[in-house]
Amino acid sequence: MNRLLEIGFEPAGHWLLDNGFLTFELSRYGNQKDILICLRL
Repeated sequence: MNRLLEIGFEPAGHWLLDNGFLTFELSRYGNQKDILICLRL
């Protein structure tokens, strides 16, 4: 994640665990079509 931030990516939201399901909630750039979602397990 740090490398992505170093090259100019910006956080746009966060992951949530909702009733056993993993979901993503956008807090910024919600109207953009070019959002890259990164998940590190």
